[in-house]
Amino acid sequence: MKNLMKLVGESQRDLASLNIRTGNVRNWSVNTRAKARWGYCVKVSKGLFDIQIATALLQDDVDDQAVKDTIVHELLHTIPGCFKHTGKWKQYANTINRLLPQYKIKRGSSYEEKGLEDLRPKPQCRYILKCLRCGSEIGRQRMSAAVEHPEHYRCKCGGRLTRIK
Repeated sequence: MKNLMKLVGESQRDLASLNIRTGNVRNWSVNTRAKARWGYCVKVSKGLFDIQIATALLQDDVDDQAVKDTIVHELLHTIPGCFKHTGKWKQYANTINRLLPQYKIKRGSSYEEKGLEDLRPKPQCRYILKCLRCGSEIGRQRMSAAVEHPEHYRCKCGGRLTRIK
């Protein structure tokens, strides 16, 4: 397993080289349950944060840069005005991507981009609607008005729907 704090230190030095000052992180932790996110930044109080990194990123076969991308992404959220992925956060991300080309800071990334195999279970569709015009199939996991009465709904192409499963 990778040394999280070593990678945090390297990431913070890279940000400091660009004179980007982040907020104070009170606690770095490893989230063993996260499956749908790589990191998570929680505001504890004004200027004080806790950051979690998914355990999947800290496996030895994952590239260090993939982890550092997530660390920097979360550190950007500690800067005043950067808690969302818009405005200043986006400007900082673009600056880092331009001046430190090894980084690829963006709003989200896939398992494939991180060099991991997606082992999450794929949802099974209990109901399937089919468009009578274009043949598109629309899967649904739960009973809904469209599943119960597909004749009242239309496909994106404007065709009528029917339930096939």
